[in-house]
Amino acid sequence: MASITSLGIGSGIDVNGLVDSLIRAERELPQLRLDTREAQLQAQLSSFGVLQGAMSSFKDTLSGMRTASSASALSARVSDNTILTASAVFTAEEGRHRIEVQALAQGHAVASTAFSDIEAEVGTGTLSFTFGTASYDEEGVLDGFSQNDEKTTHNVIITDGSLEGIRDAVNEADIGVTASVVNVGSEGYKLLFSVDDIGAKNSLEITVADNETDNVDTTGLSQLAYGVGNTNMSETQAAQDALILYNGLAVSRDSNSVSDLIKGVTLNLNKVSEEGEAIDVTVTKSLASIKTKVNAFVAGYNQLISSISSLTEYNPETGVGAILQGDGVTRNIENLLRKELFGSVDIGGRDALTLAGVGITTTAGGTLTIDNKKLEAAAETDLDLVANLFALNGNSSGDGVKYVSATANTDEGEFRVNISQLATKGSYTSSADLTDFTVDGSNDAFTIRVGGVESDLITLSHGAPYASGEVLAKEIQASINADSTLKEAGITVSASFEANRFVITSEVYGSESTVEMVSAEGLGLAGGVSADGLDISGTMGGEPATGEGQFLVSNGVASSGLNIEYSGSETGTVGSVTVSRGYADRFFNLVDEMLSKGGGIQGKTNGIEARISDISEQRISLEKRLLAKESLLRSQFGAMDILVAQLRSTGDFLTQQLASLPQIGGNNRRR
Repeated sequence: MASITSLGIGSGIDVNGLVDSLIRAERELPQLRLDTREAQLQAQLSSFGVLQGAMSSFKDTLSGMRTASSASALSARVSDNTILTASAVFTAEEGRHRIEVQALAQGHAVASTAFSDIEAEVGTGTLSFTFGTASYDEEGVLDGFSQNDEKTTHNVIITDGSLEGIRDAVNEADIGVTASVVNVGSEGYKLLFSVDDIGAKNSLEITVADNETDNVDTTGLSQLAYGVGNTNMSETQAAQDALILYNGLAVSRDSNSVSDLIKGVTLNLNKVSEEGEAIDVTVTKSLASIKTKVNAFVAGYNQLISSISSLTEYNPETGVGAILQGDGVTRNIENLLRKELFGSVDIGGRDALTLAGVGITTTAGGTLTIDNKKLEAAAETDLDLVANLFALNGNSSGDGVKYVSATANTDEGEFRVNISQLATKGSYTSSADLTDFTVDGSNDAFTIRVGGVESDLITLSHGAPYASGEVLAKEIQASINADSTLKEAGITVSASFEANRFVITSEVYGSESTVEMVSAEGLGLAGGVSADGLDISGTMGGEPATGEGQFLVSNGVASSGLNIEYSGSETGTVGSVTVSRGYADRFFNLVDEMLSKGGGIQGKTNGIEARISDISEQRISLEKRLLAKESLLRSQFGAMDILVAQLRSTGDFLTQQLASLPQIGGNNRRR
């Protein structure tokens, strides 16, 4: 009997079609349930994405109002901005100021005599550049020079004595002087030295150590000397401060950007006024700025509430609810947002503030509406108060107590500040009494380490003995502060001469403030004593705090994260800080917490994603079960097909055998 090689051949039944139909029917309902559930979950996930986007947008709006400086704004208007421009920050005070610019600050510049060629030989040796304040006699002749204590003398060795060579050597030394070779026309070429820093205290003195025998004649490198009694170079531009008449009072500044004349206002001087003609600088509250930000707050809140409503609403006409209708997380977010609206802001020493006080009220639909006239009136009365209504604030009391910042974990309220240890600066005191203030090749160099940063080799200026230890201390201070490595690290020191010893003190407070002498030659600088700085210690609100320099940060619970700076000299209870949170800061922290990894939205979306992943696993399990079922059906139908084929074969055999049997009674009748 032939074997069956294709299902249905033996029985004549379309077994493949029958099995496919049975499997399709068994898959249909479970797959529909899974598809429906996954579509619902994906829709929920998408809806939470919309909610997160609306909350993030509101958070961005709030971030621009969380500090008083960002929430409020003042403007400075200038009657003639060709003379100067002005800008104001929140600390400025309203007022009108009369300004006359009588001179602009400028840098010193001196030029050599003319040379026939750019490669002309001048001379070799050493040029020493010193910065300070110059004085002139009635005829304008230089007759005095006083060194700037903040700057040291720079020595530039000249080996290529041409104009080009000298220019390149000075520029490569990077000492705050720009050298240029200028073609002045038919006369030829002149070497021009221009001081980078402007202001009267940055005049230039140039002394020469000429490789020729005479350092003050008009030959060789001495042609570039410039100082009292030896002005071989010519002054092309005098160093001068900016001169201003401020409400009739003469004042000077060493910069054309003046930020310490009018509180909170920066003046940028452009040109000199016409003689006797003052201009007005008027500082006023920027009502437009605060109005824009408060309206953005209202619009951002309303947009968020509208997004929540559209995701949770119920349509009575269709009887269908939105995707997140009844969702507990979304309902909780909406309730928390609405709850914040009914709070008040308590700023120390003032009545509690509310949104209604600046014209913001709620509608029946739960959104906000704003009365801009009431907002403008409130801002005109007290702009800072309106800003504080929205910002995180810290008001401090007590000499030297300054609020710096607070965190989302800091409670509102008053915290008493108690100081047990004042912050100190690191210092180094030289080892030996010093009475000889001569500096030469035997004692002119040292290396110092400040705050863990080691200087380059520092070399003091030579010359006649310094007049006193105090004068030499100024040179030591200027030399250290001029070191390029320390300057790059932002490190400065002060130096003094006390009890016949040098004391070098870091300008930084705290345990990181250290001063160490790495190596020194003479002047009693070697073998001295270092005293490391100390961090401030104390408590805030009776809770422990960690000091870093003059800054104290709370480790407590109620005052957690509160950061203050104390610059006073007293210990014990020195004052207090009162923390208040405005609406923008409160909403920002609330939204930030909701959007955080531990927030309700993240937990909800994680759960949805887990269920979607579970549906994928269910799909795989369904397919595995259906494949097994299909295999079983094909096996069963295959067995049936073989059996039917066998029965048919047997029937055919029997039919053939029966047909071959002789018919009974047939021959008898023929007889």
